[in-house]
Amino acid sequence: ALAVYRARSAPRGAPSLLVLVADAFAAKSGLLRVLGDVVGIYVAVALVRRVLRVPNAIRSTSLKSLKDDIGSRVVKVLKQVPGAREKIADEFQKMEEDLEKSLKQPGREQNHTLPTEGVSHEIILSKMQNMYDNEKSKWQEGWVSGAVYHGGEDHIQLQNEAFKLFSISNPLHPDVWPSVMQFEAEVISMTANMLNGGISTVCGTMTSGGTESILMATKTHRQWAYETLGITEPEVVAPQTAHAGIDKACDILGIKLISVPVDPITFQVNPKVLKKYLTSDTIMIYSSAPQYPHGIIDPIEELSKIAVSHGCGLHVDCCLGGFVLPFAQKLGYPIPK
Repeated sequence: ALAVYRARSAPRGAPSLLVLVADAFAAKSGLLRVLGDVVGIYVAVALVRRVLRVPNAIRSTSLKSLKDDIGSRVVKVLKQVPGAREKIADEFQKMEEDLEKSLKQPGREQNHTLPTEGVSHEIILSKMQNMYDNEKSKWQEGWVSGAVYHGGEDHIQLQNEAFKLFSISNPLHPDVWPSVMQFEAEVISMTANMLNGGISTVCGTMTSGGTESILMATKTHRQWAYETLGITEPEVVAPQTAHAGIDKACDILGIKLISVPVDPITFQVNPKVLKKYLTSDTIMIYSSAPQYPHGIIDPIEELSKIAVSHGCGLHVDCCLGGFVLPFAQKLGYPIPK
């Protein structure tokens, strides 16, 4: 109304404020229409992508995972039912107590608070020696797989002496302990050279173990895919025999894990089957050399070609085979590619 009033009171020949407002609104409407088209196209593309994911979602849903999902939902519902909730809680508590008994030795001294008086070095070392003597047979006799790696008693003693010299060092301060930084760099270079990656562009880092290594590799692929490909809903495709560390990594990093069934006889993943699970959001294919459950080596060379052609990464979990396979090959054992 104010615009109309001002337009009527304006001198003749002067531009009408109403006309100016109308022109501005028309220009803005055109801009809004363009923005509306862009939003519409974005929504349409998003819907198409969702629809295209349906076949992969169906393929990646195994009968076991479906049963597990239904079972967990049933348990959640039952937990809300009076009577059943208490029964389920009692069963869980019983399971926890049984697990605790199987892991803890009965009669072992336990300390839940700091002692009121200090304990001598001799007593501490004596107690620890007794614990070591009671437990060493579990791994020295060779009945523990994938938990202890050693090269004999002499090598263990060498390691202990090395640990003693640098037990107080902190890798976060290479200015104080430059030798520790050198150790890490040289071990990484030696490892890369053993695995046919002895070129200057290969880099790496040391972690606390296999699970952290998987986590770091997955995070690296996620960041690379986001920055170079703009992927915001990343997916990792892995055989069902993959180490549980990839489940943890995807859960922590917000990545969808696509599980691919393996051959029920050979327990090896079929590359042609795995390829069907790849999408435009696939950031990494996970493979193992060998895989943890059966010691089977995935077809790494074929999976590598698929990853290159698809434009995604390939992670090879060599936790159990990395320092064995190169030497086994030199000894003449047939190592799958």
